[in-house]
Amino acid sequence: MITWIGLGFLAVFLLAFWLAGRVGASSGSGMAGLLMGILSFVVLMGGYLVALALWARSLFVTFVETELPLLTEKLLLFLERFETFRETI
Repeated sequence: MITWIGLGFLAVFLLAFWLAGRVGASSGSGMAGLLMGILSFVVLMGGYLVALALWARSLFVTFVETELPLLTEKLLLFLERFETFRETI
């Protein structure tokens, strides 16, 4: 999963640099390419980070809804067994 996140960051960098090169070459102005590269990087990275935050939130909600009740049930069962074991000693 970390590989896909890293590839997403790499894609944002490459797209921003590609767009900066295209704008700079077509307009003949290095400054226009620089500004477009910075602007596109900020917009693309912002969108990517929002998408990552939404994905992480959905994973967290799924964990809380499915796994957390099972873990608390197992913990309570363990504490109950520990208490009975303690009483036998």
